[in-house]
Amino acid sequence: MTNHENLKISSNIESLILQSVLLWSNSTDIDVRWYNVQLQLKFYELKKFRKVIGQNLQMIAMNDNAIVKSQVLHKLEKIRVYDSKLASVISETAENDNNYVIRKIIVDQK
Repeated sequence: MTNHENLKISSNIESLILQSVLLWSNSTDIDVRWYNVQLQLKFYELKKFRKVIGQNLQMIAMNDNAIVKSQVLHKLEKIRVYDSKLASVISETAENDNNYVIRKIIVDQK
């Protein structure tokens, strides 16, 4: 097995992938949106994309399907490392969500 964690990707390729990731957020396929959250969380680690990805993660937490929302909520501590304000906003949004499972995830994290 090869470890690809330390491979460098050119800035142009990163930007191209980011554009695709942002488009995939609007996919009608729930599986695409679910995996897209994983990609967004990886991009969120990069400071230059943090603002746009943070806004997108917040929109997902507010508007997406519960299955997709749950992916963001389960990684809330990772988000908090980079932006505690965003993590708090997402947490507050989830506390008032219509879906019981989403509210329960937040309660269990406290």
